[in-house]
Amino acid sequence: MASMVGIEELLDKKPPQLSGGQQQRAALARALIRDPEVFLLDEPLSDLDAKLKTEMRTELKELHQQFPKTTIYVTHDQQEAMTLSDSVIVLNDGRIMQKAPPEKVYSAPENTFVAQFIGSPTINMFEATLESGALVADVLQRAVPIAEELQARIREKADGGLQLGVRPNDLTRTEDGAEAFLEGSVKVFEQMGDETILHLILEGTDREIRVSVPPSVIPEQGDQFQFTFDHGDAHLFDRETGEAITNGLDVPKPPA
Repeated sequence: MASMVGIEELLDKKPPQLSGGQQQRAALARALIRDPEVFLLDEPLSDLDAKLKTEMRTELKELHQQFPKTTIYVTHDQQEAMTLSDSVIVLNDGRIMQKAPPEKVYSAPENTFVAQFIGSPTINMFEATLESGALVADVLQRAVPIAEELQARIREKADGGLQLGVRPNDLTRTEDGAEAFLEGSVKVFEQMGDETILHLILEGTDREIRVSVPPSVIPEQGDQFQFTFDHGDAHLFDRETGEAITNGLDVPKPPA
């Protein structure tokens, strides 16, 4: 157990001689050897450095697979929640906002709180309205046509306006202005190694969005980019209540 949590060389030391991260690993080891019916782990990795935190996530996942005990894992780190859990409960001021498997919490958020809390960079949200069978927003270059069934659902569920959500990694660069939904200029960019995050100021507005592009894209400040998105990747919420209307927009059926 000591080797698993990386404290083999610390076994002869007293608690005051240990750093915060070392004390946390020792406490985790003590909990694991008790063989309880249920584990309650309250931010057990919060004091660890990034490298050790990644290693411990893997070790905890393997341990749970070997000894499938019920485990309640409390964390503010969404990466820990998504990678370690079979089911995620998202709380806001003590209220359960959604309980679902990790992939469902990400791909089908039940409200704007969950949509904005899960996912990094955070989801882009646009105020929209339903007009003439399409979603219209000031920041969009063109309207988003939707199916009649979805139009009826919007009229039934949303008394006021709408919020259209699109995640940064669901936006696709396009050179075809006719198919672009969003156009903007680069304010700043972050090169992460496996991706580059663009911070764009949308054309004709002061609105900023974030977009994930391949690392091969090396922009300069002020560069113009156009983006489109697949209807199935978009999320629609009631602007007033924040409740989800649909995850994935149904497109109109082609004429027979």
